[in-house]
Amino acid sequence: MSAYKIKRWTAVTSDNIMKRPMFYIEPDETFLSFVRANKFAVLCEISGTGMDYDHKPGSSVLIPGIVNRSAVVPNSRPNYYAKSGYYVVTLLAPWIGYPSKNMGQVKFFGLEEGMPAQIPAKEIPKQMKPVQNKKQESSISNRTMIIIGVSVGIMLFLLATLLYTRYQR
Repeated sequence: MSAYKIKRWTAVTSDNIMKRPMFYIEPDETFLSFVRANKFAVLCEISGTGMDYDHKPGSSVLIPGIVNRSAVVPNSRPNYYAKSGYYVVTLLAPWIGYPSKNMGQVKFFGLEEGMPAQIPAKEIPKQMKPVQNKKQESSISNRTMIIIGVSVGIMLFLLATLLYTRYQR
């Protein structure tokens, strides 16, 4: 299992109450294929930070995380992503601060598909093309869901009207 060097740490919040840790990594094609196969949800084994984020020897606990492009999270920054090519991993854990020693490294595990043990020795180009996430195809289209919702709403309205007129007599 290869480890990725963490480039930067920061805290993010979605509700202005709970801060969550987020770190940046430089992806390669193996990583991108891996996160796509796992629907951008990963389990992280962090080491070398000197913080409680680090994986404890003998522990089977891994920290869950969500992977995104740095162009999208924590906010819209297409120029930053175009320059760095970094991806971000937001950990589903409370923020406890910045690492004091060094940024550390991370190994990824997935629910659907495992990360290859060896990452091919291939140079990563400086300018990576943005990866566009393909939308998940659902079994029922959005248009069908709207039609069903409107139909149910009309039926409930008619039922309420019928009950109202019946009990008004």
